[in-house]
Amino acid sequence: TRTLSQSYVPKLLSGLGRNQPYCAYQVKAGIHLFMTPSNSNHDFEACKVCGAASPPTFHTRNGWIHVCPSCSLHYLDYLDEYRDVTPAIDGNALTDDLIRYLETQLQASERRFDAHIRIVDKFGPLDGKRILDIGCGGGLFLTKARELNAVVMGIELDDGRAAYCKYRHNLDIVKYPIEDEFWERHYGTFDFVTLWDVLEHVNFPLATIQ
Repeated sequence: TRTLSQSYVPKLLSGLGRNQPYCAYQVKAGIHLFMTPSNSNHDFEACKVCGAASPPTFHTRNGWIHVCPSCSLHYLDYLDEYRDVTPAIDGNALTDDLIRYLETQLQASERRFDAHIRIVDKFGPLDGKRILDIGCGGGLFLTKARELNAVVMGIELDDGRAAYCKYRHNLDIVKYPIEDEFWERHYGTFDFVTLWDVLEHVNFPLATIQ
């Protein structure tokens, strides 16, 4: 259960569309939304973003991948279970195996992250701009943005990845999901908010965006 301010309720509900919300939130002012995560009740053939009919297209060992013909979103026929996330970063979760994965696989292609920088840079020089990267992984995008004098902050809920960003790259990492009321105080303070390779992994991407 998470505590949210009343102002967040319309944003969450409007972003869930006809797929229905399968999550649990406790909202201030006595408003409670009781919704249980359920893979069996979710209509995966309705695109998680635009609601268009999206039949299963590819089968993998992790399940079916649905491809939306309207907005091109690719997503698995699975909803992650909600879990409690504490704001403290557990440095013990940063293992040698994780470091190896981050450096040799997840962030092996610096050209990809350079391309991300160029995309953001099209909207203006990064010098002095505030950037929030949601799901920042190993922090390479933020590190490159900081080299261009941007003021950066990242959201990473995985302890190991958050520890890697914080202790290896000295990045400002927060373990509050973007839906948490923690971010209300930051509303309107960022020049750029990025989600690289994130939307296809969240349960309700439109709600995340909104």
